[in-house]
Amino acid sequence: MDAIQKGFILGFFTGQGSFGGDGRTPHLTLRMNPKHSELLTKLSELIPGSKVFGPYINGGREYLQWMLRGEELAKVVSEGLFDDLKEWDPSSHQRYQEMVDTYFVGGRLRFRSKKRRRITSSKGGSSTESV
Repeated sequence: MDAIQKGFILGFFTGQGSFGGDGRTPHLTLRMNPKHSELLTKLSELIPGSKVFGPYINGGREYLQWMLRGEELAKVVSEGLFDDLKEWDPSSHQRYQEMVDTYFVGGRLRFRSKKRRRITSSKGGSSTESV
């Protein structure tokens, strides 16, 4: 990836991207109008393991969703692709760093498992649920 491609990616995530996770798996997400499908396809070619999903319609808005998660995201984190956000956009870098601190140790994905607890009903039955 050259400097222009990297700058383009950093610009995307500064303005449009989401750094987050579901409590177990981290992810990077971009949502864009389907008219930008070629752009999202190019991004998925630049960052192996990422995927484009959709189109979706939600609240009257039609969009495609580009995602990168799991081990593929761990590789991007370990390569430092988003480290330059600290210099260019501290606010975006803070969101990125929070995701990294939550889901990674030393650039490697920290597998998080949901704790399970046994629930006993008043009728004597039991089950387990994730907490």
